[in-house]
Amino acid sequence: MTIQADDLATLRIDRDVARRRPWLPWVAFLAFAGGAVLAYPSARDWVDEQRAPEVDVVRATAIATASSGADARPVLVATGYVVSRHSSDVGVKVGGRIATLGVEEGTRVRRGEIIAELEHADIDAQLEAARRAVAEAESQLEQATEVFYRFAAELG
Repeated sequence: MTIQADDLATLRIDRDVARRRPWLPWVAFLAFAGGAVLAYPSARDWVDEQRAPEVDVVRATAIATASSGADARPVLVATGYVVSRHSSDVGVKVGGRIATLGVEEGTRVRRGEIIAELEHADIDAQLEAARRAVAEAESQLEQATEVFYRFAAELG
């Protein structure tokens, strides 16, 4: 393969083409890594706050007896926190005052079981007022219907 001199004369360097910036991805990566390093302590604190508290389980190893003679009963003295294994959120559909409470603290309940009843005097009064408003509206409808048919008969 031979190269002609006129082929080489047509070759030119295009100086108008934008130069590549190979350092730009590295700058973006370093900026992201720096932001992650700066955000890590506050993110770790937030995650620690969201975690359940760590609890040490300790079994009683020594029981002292009361020194009151014949009625001596074992006494256990301990300090610490009591943390429940389960918790439940209880919500109501309508607010009000509690009329009866069917359970005590520590009582086991099942899903759907009624644990309290609300006073319903206010709701009964609202229901009665709504029934009266419906009856009034029905009587007004009857009167308007009678007037309509009367005018229709006179016109027609």
